[in-house]
Formats: sequence, structure tokens, C-alpha cells
Amino acid sequence: MGKTILIIALTFAVIFLPLPAQVRADQPYYGGYENRSVTATSKVLFDVDFAGTTSSEIPNSKWLGGVLSVAGANSTSVTGYVYQSLIVLWNSDSVTWAPQAYYGGSQHHYYSRSVGSGYYVAFYGRIDIGSGNATYKMYAYPSEEAFNSDQPAIYTWSNATKSQNFVVGAQYHDGFLIKHLQFGVESNERVTETTWYESNSQISYYNGSSWCYNAAYSTFGNTSRITWTPDGQRWLVGGINYDGVNKDFTDTNLVTWKYAGSTLADGTQLWSQSGITSDRVSKPYQ
Repeated sequence: MGKTILIIALTFAVIFLPLPAQVRADQPYYGGYENRSVTATSKVLFDVDFAGTTSSEIPNSKWLGGVLSVAGANSTSVTGYVYQSLIVLWNSDSVTWAPQAYYGGSQHHYYSRSVGSGYYVAFYGRIDIGSGNATYKMYAYPSEEAFNSDQPAIYTWSNATKSQNFVVGAQYHDGFLIKHLQFGVESNERVTETTWYESNSQISYYNGSSWCYNAAYSTFGNTSRITWTPDGQRWLVGGINYDGVNKDFTDTNLVTWKYAGSTLADGTQLWSQSGITSDRVSKPYQ
């Protein structure tokens, strides 16, 4: 089937309570994906920070989020499930962590809690899978001192799942490129009132012995297909373009997204390198 349905990372009401996925059909998203042959993994991870963003300039009714999304599978056969770790910055400068799982367009599992403030230097979101459960972990580093001494606040949540593992990489399905591991920026509505910054780095998957990364490319919110269900329907992250988002800076396994008014072209290479992930901290990888 050619029908395109949407995966929604998170919907909040103005009073900051989560609403069912059916409340909104789509949300603005600009992302990236790692381009490699499809492979199974049991762990994925990324890092988010909001350095340079003035949170008080984000309207009360909006939020700015960094999101990691990965497709579920049995071996390399996708199941239609998608798992997400969403990290949201509010006008109040508070940060909410919202892990969740979807089957097709239906939200099956959801959790949220406060994990810090916009001035924190790093938020690592990790998702593991095995023994019938998806386990989400958050490692929040409040300061450079905490980062240098590798002393994060750690939060964990899990849900039952029918997938045995994740898949990363990209492949074609009925002529459409499916991007199984994605990272990016998402909002409930486009945040255009301020020049904001949201960085994604350390985008990694575990190969059984090491954490690895691959070359990455950008994806619009309407080309962000991440999986398909047995009926042939393909599913996206976000669903609509986050117009005005560009890259402020890129390096190996790092991109800083920026609201610039001009939009980065779909399919732009973000970095060309692949290799073993290295970092100054170790706890998120243990």
C-alpha cells in the first residue's frame, strides 16, 4: 500500500499535559538518519543539549524537543513498532523526558518526568531491548563539573514489547527509502519566535562489542519514513516539515540544528565518517 501515516513523537496541551496521539495528525520535524546497510542491534543512544537557546523566548504554548527514534524488528524483519526518547525544553527552562512506543500510528506506551533545566550540559537518551522489554534510560548532566567527573542523574523506564531487537540503517520498501534510526528536532508547533539551537551528538548503536556510528544525512518531516506495518503502510517521524530549520554546525557524529529562517535541503550529508564512538563520559554506554 502507498498510504502514508504518521508517528507522533509527543503532543502536549497548553497546560503541559500529554494528550492522546489522535489529537494531532502531525508535528513539525527535521531530522537526520544514519545511512548504512540494515543491521540488528539491542541498544541505541544519543545526546541532546540546548546551548544557545533562550528558553524564555519560546511561547508558553510551544515546546522544543530533541528526539531519537528507532524501528523494532525480529532479526532484520521490521515489526511496525517504533521506540522514541524525546527530550523537551519549555518556556520555563524546565526539561521533560518522554520515552514512548508506537505501533503504526497508535501510541502504546508513554511516560514523562522532569529531568532538569535548559542549562544542563548534556542529556543522554538511551534505549535497550531484550527479554520482551524496551528499557529507556536518561543520563542528565547538570554541569561541566558533573560531566567531567561522569556523575549524571540517571532515570529509567520500561515497557513490554513484541519486538526482539532494533534495526538501524536504511533500505528501500516499495520504492521508498526507510530510515530506521533517526535523530532530530521536533515541536508541537514551529518555534519561530527566537533563534534557537538544539544539538544532537553521539548517535550510536551497539554492535555486540562496541558502540558505533555511521555517515548521516538530513531528512524532512515528510520524508522521514522509519518503518512499515504488515499491511504495507509506511510510517514517519513528525510528519510535516520544520520549515526554517538549518544546520548551525556539524562535525563527526554531531549536528547543531538552528532556526535560521532558511531550510536545509533534504538529503544533505551531515557527516561522512563512520567508526567507533568515543566520548569523555562512560556511564551512558555501560
